[in-house]
Amino acid sequence: MTIIGAEKVEIEDILPSFGWQDHSWSVLSGGLINQTYLISDKNNVKVAVLQKLHRIFDGSVNKDIGFITQHLDKAGIATPLLLKTADQRLYVEHKTGSWRALSYLEGDTFHKTPSHAHADSAGRHVGRFHNALSSLQYEFAFKRSGVHDTAKHFKHLQSMMGSSQSSWSKDADALACEILDAAKRLPSLDAALPKRICHGDLKISNLLFKPGKTEALALVDLDTMGHQTLAYELGDALRSWCNVVSENHANPEPDFNIASAFLRGFADGLAAPIKDEEIKSIAIGYETICLELAARFCIDVYEDNYFGWDDTKFSSRREQNVVRSKGQLATSRFLHMKQDEIEALCMNSFGN
Repeated sequence: MTIIGAEKVEIEDILPSFGWQDHSWSVLSGGLINQTYLISDKNNVKVAVLQKLHRIFDGSVNKDIGFITQHLDKAGIATPLLLKTADQRLYVEHKTGSWRALSYLEGDTFHKTPSHAHADSAGRHVGRFHNALSSLQYEFAFKRSGVHDTAKHFKHLQSMMGSSQSSWSKDADALACEILDAAKRLPSLDAALPKRICHGDLKISNLLFKPGKTEALALVDLDTMGHQTLAYELGDALRSWCNVVSENHANPEPDFNIASAFLRGFADGLAAPIKDEEIKSIAIGYETICLELAARFCIDVYEDNYFGWDDTKFSSRREQNVVRSKGQLATSRFLHMKQDEIEALCMNSFGN
């Protein structure tokens, strides 16, 4: 990520709010939504992560994160904790947006799954995370409307077709047609499936691992937490974990052995029975989340204002989103052909 002068001024305007006038900062790359920075003290000790929240989040999300992370911490689940400002606020409301700070956890992050052992440990940690939240009764202060409202995303995509005057309009329209055609064949999810408190964005890069080890340490980026079904929660995890070539690839290669390792680990970590219909829904969720994300990436080809992009590999956000969208579409088609196989894999992974 390229650092510009305005960005430097913003951060140095925020640091005093946390009493960090003599601290240094550097960019933490890899996030698609929030701008994220590593804060170090005058002895070069890493002390915190500072984030400028994307406009889709308002400050109330920090109330949720503060409550949830305290609950996880008490349950013995490692988690970055929300740090209060010098005057005991949960976040800083600045003219440039909402800023918050979280305690720093040393760990490794990855953008593709390094091994089956990593997948097993990650699944186990996610299961323990879910188990710790299973009895929690909590009403979220911040609620993202339309999260995983797949039909809404498809409708939005359809409304965008023919609307762009950019040089990418033909590519976007052609891609949108393919996505919407695939949507007609998408299996339906049971609306009566139980909802749990979920992380909401279980991509591989949102897991921290102990440095140099295969053991999962913590889940990060909790802005997307809320009540959701396992179909979307674990379907999204499989979408990310099983793709061994990263999202910036038009021809992904799902690894079902990773899926099995992850789900077996999750079942062990959760240590609670799950009904067959909920397990089977994970296979449908896997396909659904891929096609939904293909639509969302394609929408951003038109709108060019949402997902972060890598300016060292792509000439524009639109160019990267075309590649991302094609990759997710290709994965959804592959999963559609393998639906019975994936459902059997899910059942076997849970010992059913």
